[in-house]
Amino acid sequence: MSGGLAAYLRWHLRDAALRAFAPVIIAFGLLGIPILTMAQASGWAALRADGDAQRGLLAGYAQLVPTVITLGALLVASGFVAADRDRGYVRFLFSAPVVPWRYYLQRFVVGLTAFVAACALVPIGFGLMITARPVAPVLVSAALYGYLIGALAMLAGALTRRDGAVVLGIVMLSSILQPLAAQAELAGWVEFLAAILPPLGPADAVRGAVLAGRAVDRPALVHVLGYATGMLVSALVLIRRAPLVR
Repeated sequence: MSGGLAAYLRWHLRDAALRAFAPVIIAFGLLGIPILTMAQASGWAALRADGDAQRGLLAGYAQLVPTVITLGALLVASGFVAADRDRGYVRFLFSAPVVPWRYYLQRFVVGLTAFVAACALVPIGFGLMITARPVAPVLVSAALYGYLIGALAMLAGALTRRDGAVVLGIVMLSSILQPLAAQAELAGWVEFLAAILPPLGPADAVRGAVLAGRAVDRPALVHVLGYATGMLVSALVLIRRAPLVR
């Protein structure tokens, strides 16, 4: 079984690499192209000098990174399980002696690793063009968000055939309700719904602290990691026990 599973590894790496570069492409489109345009107009020296132009680009970079991580995680996480079930791939993927939950866990780990590694290119690229930015906070933030969104996508794929729409809807609902519940008193059922949804609000707070170099709220971090781990384990149990073709 381990040999059969290892044979899929290079294909997982190939597929993950294509998806993992999504944040790099997004970052280049949103900030890289404007930087190149400004450099052609005023020269690289003006952008790299400590002045208004560089400060504006640094502000843009600070706003860009969270967006890139969120969008990249959503793109990388989609299609872990649901696409194989919907298209019938599971009929031949597991015709050989490969354990399905191990197969999808390997795909999850490879995809998350590739996504985090690709995100490193964003601060590195900005540093090469303008001024150096720390890489480690971006890696930690990408790992946290990729783990949470990826676990949600895995669970959605184990339950439904349209994981992308489900994940996007849950992420949007969590992102709206949880900040409101933290700032104001809402109806009881709304607060309950915000509390049981995946902790996108706490994840945003942890990510903001990491990127800003502030101390991280440890209870919030434990909440995010614990919730994500619970979703991942639940998804693997469903994949193991529920019929993949249904």
